[in-house]
Amino acid sequence: MHLTIINRPSTAARQCLENGEADVAVVGLLGATPGPSLVTTRLTAYPFVLLAPAGHPVLSASRLTVRAIAKHPLVLPSVAANSRSRLDEVFRRACAADELNVVADSSNFDLLFDYVVQGFGVSVVSVSPLILERLTSDRRGPPVVVRDLTRLFGEEAVVLLRAGRFEAPHHRAVTELIQAALKPK
Repeated sequence: MHLTIINRPSTAARQCLENGEADVAVVGLLGATPGPSLVTTRLTAYPFVLLAPAGHPVLSASRLTVRAIAKHPLVLPSVAANSRSRLDEVFRRACAADELNVVADSSNFDLLFDYVVQGFGVSVVSVSPLILERLTSDRRGPPVVVRDLTRLFGEEAVVLLRAGRFEAPHHRAVTELIQAALKPK
């Protein structure tokens, strides 16, 4: 078996699959099903969280609201990211577009995290539980505080998609590799 891994936002990865350029794709889903021609295997879910520098004023709120978050400069996933559509929808329902101050966006989580550490703003992002565990296990105290925002933004299902009804042996092997990698240690 020859395996080539490419990194694409969910929409682009799904297009590669639908165009026959890939056998499988790992994508995020926000409620919509991918359609009858694609077989879906749920892998995990990524909760939406707030990332804020330690001591940031947004963290003093006893109960975070979308409007309270929107009052601060925002560092968000790229508009090409699947999760951004959920963020835009929730922010649009809670406040006017001109109230938002998006100071940076990126399709790379580490870069978003660095922007928050550097004080550019706060971030709302869907993130792997494995990354969350790494972020919150720093005994020295992380430079960034994480707050769960699932009640405000929900979560992003992470699924493996493949075309067709027949599951080839290499599809099963890739699925098992990914499932093993996503299990908490």
